[in-house]
Order: sequence, then C-alpha cells, then structure tokens
Amino acid sequence: MKKIISLLLALVMVMGLSVTAFAAPTSHDKDTVPTEETASITAGYEAGSVSKPPVYRVNVAWEQVGTIKYTGAKEVYDWNTGTLVYAKNDKSTDAKWDVSGDAAVNITVTNYSNMAVTATCGAPVAMNGVTQIEGYYAGNQSTSVLNLGSADNGLGTSGAGQPVVLTTNYAITNVVGSITAANTTIGNITITLNTGTV
Repeated sequence: MKKIISLLLALVMVMGLSVTAFAAPTSHDKDTVPTEETASITAGYEAGSVSKPPVYRVNVAWEQVGTIKYTGAKEVYDWNTGTLVYAKNDKSTDAKWDVSGDAAVNITVTNYSNMAVTATCGAPVAMNGVTQIEGYYAGNQSTSVLNLGSADNGLGTSGAGQPVVLTTNYAITNVVGSITAANTTIGNITITLNTGTV
C-alpha cells in the first residue's frame, strides 16, 4: 500500500513539474520557419533652401540725335592800297554754335541681371575747348535715375524672365566755348550703375 501511495505521490509531483509551452505568434502564417526578415529604416525629411546667387549683366547704349555744329568767326579784311595794310570791315561775324533738330543724347539701359539695378545718368561734363553744355533731362532735371527691376520677373526658378529696358533723354539747348576741328568730342555723360533701386 505504501508503494502505491508513493507511486501516486511521485506521479502527482511529476505532473506538477510539467509546464505547457505555447508558440509565440509571428507575422508569418507559414508552415515553415522563414529564412530571412526585412527591417525598415525610416528617416525624417526637411526641405532644403533654394539658393539664387546674384548674377549681373547690364547693357548701356546711347545715340546722339539732332545737330550740334560750331562755325568759327568770319573775319573779312579789305586791302588798303594807300597804306598797304588790311583793315577789318563790318562784314565780319562772330563765331557761333548751331544746336538744332532737337539735339539730344538718348540713353537706353537694359538689365539682364537676376537682381535690381539703378542707373544714374549725370549731366554732361564739357571738354576740349567747350566750357559748358546746357540742357536737361525730363522734368528739367540735371540728372536722371532709372530703376531697373530684376530680369527674372519674379518667376524664380520656374520659368524664363524678360530683360528690363528703360530709356532717358538729355536734351541739349546750348553749347559754350569753341573747337578747332570737326568731329571733336565736346563732352561726356557718365552713367553710374548700382545694385538695388532708390
């Protein structure tokens, strides 16, 4: 009887030591063990900035129109046969400038840059025997300022722009001084270019 109780007790103890094992769930519904797995790696995203470095190209063109001509003084001398000398008579004339036909300098500035540009056109500086060139820009001004916007026309990188073209005109009304040869440069107009607008 002791043997039976000992056997039952041993059997109960053995059964108490056994644990039921269950398989862990997987993402695969297969009858076989998978040979490889794929692990995804993700990353955050931040859009980069757009860089548009400034590039400048400006063309300045000018054209002189009308007439600017200097005529030297006409001096008429009569020969005196009694004194054997020349005498200046009243037919002599003074030297003069002929400024006509809407005499002017037309200035055209074209901006091909991706940035705005300002062109300041100054008054003429006289030279080579001429002491003054009288005239004016629009509004009776001594200078003219042209504000040329960017040629990209605000399109950025999405399309082609258009050159920006502005013109001004210096009307010449009178010239003071004298010259001694044809095709003499009597003055210069300086066009000063700056970035941005004023």
